[in-house]
Amino acid sequence: MDNVFTAGEFIPYSGTYRITHYPPHASEETITLAKGNNFPHCVDCAQVSFMLVIESPHTDPLYDSLESSTAFK
Repeated sequence: MDNVFTAGEFIPYSGTYRITHYPPHASEETITLAKGNNFPHCVDCAQVSFMLVIESPHTDPLYDSLESSTAFK
């Protein structure tokens, strides 16, 4: 599994990603993103990459609330 992505690409896995900026202007940080969206762009640098650190089955609060609801079981 290739787990490094760039801004604008489709997010293939929900989970926590480590963000790396180039040229470096911010310390490495993490962000939780949901599958099906696109990786965000950085307004301050030319290139940003995202490395999957932890894959999560679901990161959408609406989906999680529907899953826990007895009305949908």
